[in-house]
Amino acid sequence: MYQRNPHDHARDRQDGGEQPFADAKEALSESEAELERTASPEQARDETESDQQRTARQESETAERLERIGHDVEQSREHE
Repeated sequence: MYQRNPHDHARDRQDGGEQPFADAKEALSESEAELERTASPEQARDETESDQQRTARQESETAERLERIGHDVEQSREHE
């Protein structure tokens, strides 16, 4: 397997000019922008919630999940 030498980067710039590096940088910034645009609603909500709101929401979601788990456990015991 070929390992790049630090001199390879400088040699690539000399041989290919700045354009390949500019293209790669532009592609990276476009993909980062796309990721930000498609961020999930949960991430957007989390950024705007206060700590108290977040804690209250998480406690409520946890209680709901535990209820569902308890219900599933009861059902599985009944089917045994």
